Amino acid sequence: MRQHRTARKLALVACAVAGFFSALAGGSAGAVTSCSRTVIFTTPGVTWSEVAHVRPAGLLSLARRGAIGSVSVHTDVPRPSYSSAFTTIGAGARMPSIEFALTRAAATGFGGLSRDVRVTTRSRLNDLSAGNGYGARAGALADAMPTALVGIGDASTTRGSSERFAQWPLLAAMGSSGRVQYAGVGANLLRPVSGAIKLEARTGAFVSAARRALSLRCATVVVDTGDLERAQHLGSTPRVWGEALSNTDRVLSSISKLLDLKKDLLLVVTPTSSLDVTHLGVAVAVGPGFPPGTVLESASTRRPGIVTLPDVAPTVLARAGVPQPAGMTGQTFFSVPAEGDRITAASDLDREAVFVDASKFIMSLVLLLAECALFGVAIAAVRVPFNRAAPSPSPIPHIVEIAALVVASLPVATFLARVFPVTELSRAGFIGLCLLLDAGVVLLVSRRTLSPLQRLGLVAALSLIVILADLMTGAHLQLNSLLGDSPLIAGRFAGAGNNAFAILAATAAICGTLLVQQKGRTPATLIQVALLFAAVILVDGAPQLGSDVGGVLALVPGFAVVWMLLAGKGISPKVVALGFIAAIFFAGVFIAIDVARPAQQRTHLGRFFEDIRSRGGSAFVETVERKAASNLREAGSLENLDLFLPPAVVTFWFLFWPPAWWRRFGFEQPLLRAGSVGAVVVAFLGSALNDSGITIFTTMLLFLGPMAILIRLFPESPDPPSL
Repeated sequence: MRQHRTARKLALVACAVAGFFSALAGGSAGAVTSCSRTVIFTTPGVTWSEVAHVRPAGLLSLARRGAIGSVSVHTDVPRPSYSSAFTTIGAGARMPSIEFALTRAAATGFGGLSRDVRVTTRSRLNDLSAGNGYGARAGALADAMPTALVGIGDASTTRGSSERFAQWPLLAAMGSSGRVQYAGVGANLLRPVSGAIKLEARTGAFVSAARRALSLRCATVVVDTGDLERAQHLGSTPRVWGEALSNTDRVLSSISKLLDLKKDLLLVVTPTSSLDVTHLGVAVAVGPGFPPGTVLESASTRRPGIVTLPDVAPTVLARAGVPQPAGMTGQTFFSVPAEGDRITAASDLDREAVFVDASKFIMSLVLLLAECALFGVAIAAVRVPFNRAAPSPSPIPHIVEIAALVVASLPVATFLARVFPVTELSRAGFIGLCLLLDAGVVLLVSRRTLSPLQRLGLVAALSLIVILADLMTGAHLQLNSLLGDSPLIAGRFAGAGNNAFAILAATAAICGTLLVQQKGRTPATLIQVALLFAAVILVDGAPQLGSDVGGVLALVPGFAVVWMLLAGKGISPKVVALGFIAAIFFAGVFIAIDVARPAQQRTHLGRFFEDIRSRGGSAFVETVERKAASNLREAGSLENLDLFLPPAVVTFWFLFWPPAWWRRFGFEQPLLRAGSVGAVVVAFLGSALNDSGITIFTTMLLFLGPMAILIRLFPESPDPPSL
């Protein structure tokens, strides 16, 4: 018996010694690993439309074997950048561009891979994203991985680019100190070829380097051939681009054969789009958890078929069973069932996103011109006397009323246009469709028996119903609409964005005010208004619907002010304080509901709470600073409608000057003035508590401006008596 125990001990010691020397040697090419491996293969500039056109056999084969999606490549810079894209992959959060160089350590020779390569930058890596308010850290993926992270790229110099070097994968594979454990950047990875591209990836060399890298236990390998980057800088002619994509596909196909995709994971990701026009990129996931015929989704987007670049690192960590570190804002890929041709659907989504995004400038210009024309005619109508009782009254007031209804109807028209196949139209045709729908709304509310303010109330009610119904049924009208969410800009993919919030806030305030104006300040009417406000808060803030925490913090105290003024109550500091306490309470309820949901279903509400819990008060302070910086950075943008503010201020001055008129208006029409003041309070709160919040105020002006003009030009009869 003792001999048997001694033999077992010797066997265990032998196994331990063998394991030690095997690990010291770094493994062998054919080593059997005891855990899964991951390859992140990057294809810069590739879209699903190009895949459908070029038909790369390797990529299409992988797409059939796993889940596919469109990746939003937006980072922390306004234009696509290789360095920001690969740094974002390694950080798991949006990162800025950096200028970098490489410093190789002396230790080399691991199957052609260099060890301990250093990426040096002109700024400390940990300070790269100090201003983004997320606590992100460059190199977070490599820091969190318990085993080797390997980057394989080329050693060519990209001419004609401000970003000199082309070893982009190393920015995804480096740790926060800039160290890459193993790197393949040797000149042997390339070969000279005839034609415009001059150099292309040597398939055998890339496969050899990848095989050696994958022999490391639980390795995560980032691979980029460099062919697509070189093709982009050469002008991306169809022939050059086709050659680059085909050669990249050969490397991808060969490397995929090194993996056991029953347990290993292969991610194919487009890190950056064309350097000229932003597109949605390609995302493919093959391995456990990503069955064939499905599409990718993440909690970052909550949209089937769409993921983001920061989601790559959390997906790798989740596969390895490693906790996601604080500051890594991306969320894990998961797959959901799909119907129809997935590649065609992804191509259509990209084409629609690019088309609508390119049309936003034109639509913003149309809105600006329409509102300026309205303001100009309104000033003329107020300042030029006319006799309402004359046999032939001036047409100016009627023209102003129509113009006011046209401006107020434009927002809902842009969302209704989303129902139609807009990509089959030209840009002019798309704008024409929006204007046609606008005219239809105006005709719908233009009943002779209604007063101008009642017609505006119908426009507000229709807009409110459309947005509420859309948010309650999946927010399908929000994505890729002119005033909705853009997957290219990637501010928000689901729920209520800034413009949707602004429409909800403005139209609810107008509807509540006109309801009390019409029915009187009765208890029943005030209860109806309170229920209306509560419904808007619920739909805007609930995680399953609008998931807008900033909106809740603005709507609760803002609507409380509107309601108190409509009820004839005074506004004291105590009331204001109670309003903000109630806002925090409701936001807390929505956050608690979100945190209780499965991780894949959580929105930014739950993630914000988790961030505060892990990083403390600094996370809250950084969020406030980020929102303020965002508002300042985007001030003056035409597409954010910020240029509406100056003409609006001038117009309101002409409309309500001198102060005696405003005082008389408050005496004669206290309900209308109360509602107007309350709506402005909501606009200010919404602008202060949301990213790019200035957009909220200017969007609300599309409703509040017409309301102010109609109040000034068409004074109603005195308010009904209070009961």
